[in-house]
Formats: sequence, C-alpha cells, structure tokens
Amino acid sequence: MIFSTLSGKDINDEGPHQNFVDVRDVARAHIKALQNEAAGGHRHITSAGSFGQGQIAGILKKNFPDAKVKTPKTEEVPDFGLSVKSITANELGIDYIGLEKCVVDTARDLQKFL
Repeated sequence: MIFSTLSGKDINDEGPHQNFVDVRDVARAHIKALQNEAAGGHRHITSAGSFGQGQIAGILKKNFPDAKVKTPKTEEVPDFGLSVKSITANELGIDYIGLEKCVVDTARDLQKFL
C-alpha cells in the first residue's frame, strides 16, 4: 500500500480501514514476551491503531513533496476503540511507533525501488 501510494497509483481512500503495527514493535513484543514470565501462555495482539489509505497518502504527501502521491479525499479514520493496544502495551511495556514514523521510515526504504 505504501509503495503503490508513493509511486503515484490511484488510491482508494474510502476503502477498508485497518490496524497497523510497526514490524520493530512486533519484534520488541516477542522479546519482551520471552523475558516476562507472566506473559507465558497468553496471546498478545500488537496493534498501534487504525488507519486508512487516505491517511497514508496524506503522510506521504507531507513528507515526500516531490513524490507522485495522489491527493486523498479524506484522512479521517474511525476510532475502533482498540483496548488491545493498551493491554499489550501495558503487559509488555511497549510504546508503539506511530503511523507517521512507520510510514515515513518504510517509504524511505522503498524509494530505492521507484
């Protein structure tokens, strides 16, 4: 989704909204779960929040002004009230990476393929 949006493909910013988590946070969650005896036998859902493709486009347009990003119609994302975010963050001590940093870091790495 980030590569398609960064390379100027049409976006469907009214498409389904999804949850995201940075892969670095998933790795941290695995390590912390192994180090925390109380986490044993539990499933931890890692989710830093909700997003939509229009929001991704807005972040890319702001941070990569020379990219061919199409202008999104909306950047609004419904709040699904994900209590799992705080449960996992509290139990494992994770401070999630935000959507903008996740998208910008990913896009910087993907630019070599444009």
